[in-house]
Amino acid sequence: GEQRDWGTKVFNFRKNEVRSFLLGSVLFWAERYHVDGFRFDAVSSMLYRNFCSTEGFKREGEWIKNEHGGNANLEAISFLRDLNRVVHQRHPGVVTIAEESHAWGGVTWEESDHHGGLGFDLKWDMGWMND
Repeated sequence: GEQRDWGTKVFNFRKNEVRSFLLGSVLFWAERYHVDGFRFDAVSSMLYRNFCSTEGFKREGEWIKNEHGGNANLEAISFLRDLNRVVHQRHPGVVTIAEESHAWGGVTWEESDHHGGLGFDLKWDMGWMND
C-alpha cells in the first residue's frame, strides 16, 4: 500500500520478513548502541487501515476493510504488541513512545493486563494540536 499524503509506502505487517526486519532494527540499536528509548512516529497510520493525515480518514472505497469488516490494521496491532513485549523482555530499561494522533485506546496498556493494549511506555499525544 501507499500513504499518499507523505509519498511513502506502507509496511505489510502480515509478512514475517517485514516484522523481523523492523523488530531486528530496534533490537540492533538497543543492543549495539545502548539506545534507551524509541519514539515510533505516526502510529495512527499503522493502526488504522483508512488513515489519512490530511482529511483524518480515507473515504469508502479508498481502503480495504480487515477480516472483521473494521478499519483496524490487525497485523500492525499484533506487530506493535510483539515489538513492545520483546523489547521490554530483552531490555527492561528501554522506553518505547508512541506518537499517536487519534484516540486509540490502550496505547500504554500491557496486553497481558488489559485486552487491546499495545504495550508502549508513553504516548506522545499529537491530537491536541489538531483540535
